[in-house]
Order: sequence, then C-alpha cells, then structure tokens
Amino acid sequence: FKELSVLIDPPSFYPHLKVIENLEYFSYIHGCEKLPTEKLGLAGHFEKRVKEASHGTVKKLGLAITLWKDTDIYVLDEPFSHLDPNSQNVVKDRIDELRSKGKAIFFTTHQQNALDICDKVAILEDGKIKLIGSPSLPNFRQKGNKRQKIFLYNCSTSKRTWESKKRHR
Repeated sequence: FKELSVLIDPPSFYPHLKVIENLEYFSYIHGCEKLPTEKLGLAGHFEKRVKEASHGTVKKLGLAITLWKDTDIYVLDEPFSHLDPNSQNVVKDRIDELRSKGKAIFFTTHQQNALDICDKVAILEDGKIKLIGSPSLPNFRQKGNKRQKIFLYNCSTSKRTWESKKRHR
C-alpha cells in the first residue's frame, strides 16, 4: 500500500498563514494536483488567515488535501461536519469516485445520512461495537443514544480481502 491519507477533526493547519498558502504548502508536500477549490467553495476564502476562517472553510481545506491525494487508504474523522449541503455532496461524489477505483475509505460520523455511501457499518457506543453489518439493515436507521458514533467502512475491490482476513481470525 501507499501511505495513508488521514483527516482529523478538527483539521490542523498553520493558523497565521492564509488558506491559499496552507493549500499550496500541503498539496505540494502530499503531491496533490488539481484540487477542487471551486467545487468546495474555497476560492472565496483564499486570502483569509486560517485562524480567522470558519470551521467549514478549515474542514474544506482539509478535505481538499486529504481526498485528492493519491493513496490506497483514506481515514476520515467526521468528514461532513461543518459543511454546507453542496460541499457534502462534493465529498460524497469524491468518495464514490475513490471507491470505484478500488480505494478503501474508513470514516466516523454521527450523521446517519452518510449510511447511503457505505458497504459496511459498525455502531459504536461507549467504545464498544454494538452492531455491525450492511447499512441497508433496518437496525441502522433507528434513532439511538446520542453517545453512539457510527464507524463507516467503505470499500469496493478490497472487500474480498477484508472478508478473508475476518475468516482467518
């Protein structure tokens, strides 16, 4: 595998640099090429210093660098938090595109509307797995305890590898 691409929540950038300066620096060191600054709505915020930017702008900056890096495995913490509906759709489209290329995507979220783009889902409560399986099962659509966190596992061609590893435990 190539290295991982990880997005933590909240993303961490150089606060005194402008959004564009952080974008240029991190995209250079991570080897990202064409970033979706227009699609994600970042272009209007280029001249802001990161410390003055909104949570949504900082999240978009992190997503642009993380999801447009060419790697095999993506790990995302709360990728849809602080995003407007348009940006959420851009992120979902990018996840679908990565899945179609056989990339593995793991992410956590509290948002049940993200279940639609998942192959496997695990519900965590108090640090323990309460439920695991297909997101199409009715149990995953029930409203639960506010402390529940949804851990989502997306994978297309790597699914066979995951299933075979599970059998060998």
